[in-house]
Amino acid sequence: MNETLETMRKEINALDETIKQALKRRFKLSESIGKYKQKHNMPVLDASREKEILDAIDDTSIRNIYAVILRESKARQTSE
Repeated sequence: MNETLETMRKEINALDETIKQALKRRFKLSESIGKYKQKHNMPVLDASREKEILDAIDDTSIRNIYAVILRESKARQTSE
């Protein structure tokens, strides 16, 4: 691998930007889902959905990150 540290950091920066934009979109969708659930008298927590998401992740570090993402998503579903 002939990549320089600067090149690799630029690639990480680009990936970080992609992740940030995806999370912003995900959280906006979570807020919309929260409104839908509220309108239809549905609970915020869907344990089977959460389990489905986490069970599909085979990397412990990524699973831990997703647990935080899911927690934040649920919080956004309950906020106005």
